[in-house]
Amino acid sequence: RRLNHVLLHDELATLRWPEMQILHFYSVIISCSLALTVGELGHFTVGELDHFTDGELDDECGVSFRQLRGLRRQELKAGSRALALQGGGMLSVAAFTGLTAALLNLTGQDTPTLNGTGLFDNIDFISSVSGGTWFAVEVIYSPKFLALLESMATSGDRAGDLFYESWMSRWLTVGQPGKNAWNAMLKAASKFFHANQFWQTFAEASNFYKQGGKWQDFVGTVLQTTAGIDRDMPLGSSVNAWSKGKAFLLDHSVVIGPGPKIDPTIWQRPFEALRYSVVSPANASVLPTYIPASFSVRLGAGLDAPAPVPYMSDQAAATMEFFSYTKTETFHRTKKATSSKIDPSFPALTQDVGRISIVDAASASSAAMGGFCLSVWLEKLNDLFEADLTPWVSSAPAGQAFSNAYSLVKAWSDPEELADAQVHGVIDGGYTDNTGIAHAIRAGADEVLVFSHDSTTSGGLEKLFSGGPESSQHSGFEFSYFQIFDESQEYITQQFGALQQLAIQADAGKTSGILSKVSVGTIAATTGGRGSQWLGIATGRRITLRVVNVASTLGIGFFADFLHYDDLVQDLVSCLIAEENAEIVRKLILQPLMR
Repeated sequence: RRLNHVLLHDELATLRWPEMQILHFYSVIISCSLALTVGELGHFTVGELDHFTDGELDDECGVSFRQLRGLRRQELKAGSRALALQGGGMLSVAAFTGLTAALLNLTGQDTPTLNGTGLFDNIDFISSVSGGTWFAVEVIYSPKFLALLESMATSGDRAGDLFYESWMSRWLTVGQPGKNAWNAMLKAASKFFHANQFWQTFAEASNFYKQGGKWQDFVGTVLQTTAGIDRDMPLGSSVNAWSKGKAFLLDHSVVIGPGPKIDPTIWQRPFEALRYSVVSPANASVLPTYIPASFSVRLGAGLDAPAPVPYMSDQAAATMEFFSYTKTETFHRTKKATSSKIDPSFPALTQDVGRISIVDAASASSAAMGGFCLSVWLEKLNDLFEADLTPWVSSAPAGQAFSNAYSLVKAWSDPEELADAQVHGVIDGGYTDNTGIAHAIRAGADEVLVFSHDSTTSGGLEKLFSGGPESSQHSGFEFSYFQIFDESQEYITQQFGALQQLAIQADAGKTSGILSKVSVGTIAATTGGRGSQWLGIATGRRITLRVVNVASTLGIGFFADFLHYDDLVQDLVSCLIAEENAEIVRKLILQPLMR
């Protein structure tokens, strides 16, 4: 402070020699501190630190220079960086665990840790979808899972075995059906015909049914068993040190409807059903089937910290005025009710986001079969097995938005009760953007590190680029696409094909054959697609995508042999840290990420 006063008031002549020497010493220290603090942010002036008070600066000096850099980056919008994690069930967890372990290994430390290496220190936002959210939740909130990942980085040659022992084996023991003659015969037949995937999928379905057929309970079992995350643990809980201060976005899709034939179905039973729709202002744009949204939390900020990013864009929120509920009965009159006006800030999901259960938020992000509520025959199948595959949310405050909605749905509530609580469906982010990129850019990132595992010629990115369809239907499910980039489908296909291909370790004993291809490199794009309005993304922004894409023979979990996921993990780690690939990965991914 003395130095600052002297320089500002041109009082150097008043300094005595000992005082000048002391201040000179401190000026060197301060200069080095500022260089370490802001030097990696590009051209940044000391004047831009003026929003800190002296007291705040004194407090911040109690943390590491790396943490100071992270705190400063939080104040930035333009120029921010994000990590985007693609959806894909168990495949996402295995692939991204392997990728992160390999990147840690390549930092060169003997026992690398996420906090010690600063691997993700320059990441401001983590945007995740579905299985990518499962991975993100575990590496953020679970010390046990973080210890596993870091041990895999230290022992790269045993990464796959460690993943199986501490993660996959735990999950496989949970879903085992009871011991009876039928189950024994099915298991034996699966092994005899080398079709373990059928037995394991049966075990997975058995566990889901035993949990009561509720998607939240299934996801809760996954997170509790593999990472020790309790069912009621809130998003505002303490986090692993590496992630503190970052913004975490759990991407999902708000069900608007109608589907191909019906409005979203909240519940139905013989001769009666209750459905809802969204009422828009007269001059609003035509609503898509789903609107992209995200729960966002400032990690480590506590239970009462508000969401750092709006729940959905202002443009999208402006198209939602009321919820309308209709109960139809075969032999009685139709009953209807309309909610109060929708608050466009969604306070229950933003002001109280720190109190929402991690499991509930992750369930919404990963509800791959949540689209059942928009299909007549799928919904009937859902009811036949007494399952609840669509997470429901309400306007209840204090973190009770999910539990309140579920209790109303379970009680076959009438339209008036549902309208009072504004109950509606929130499902897998993959129905609108399975990459996590769109929400990362919506939050303010101009540079995105993309972890993906797509085997198509454009890495699954084509849905974000201009020229494609706005929606499609697959296996009875409808999907909405929001093209946020001005460049064409042909452009992204060409750019993705030009990414650097890593050499796969094909020598005997070094690979299982599960890993097909690893692509790394940079793709430049410009915002401006016709879907940008639904995410509130301004046109003309230059975006850098740093892509690490994994292609393999594995699926996301259904009818996949779970015993092969640890093979994928080992193949990935071996591939990235191999001598012929290591420098490529350092140059194209690590150096840009950590500079």
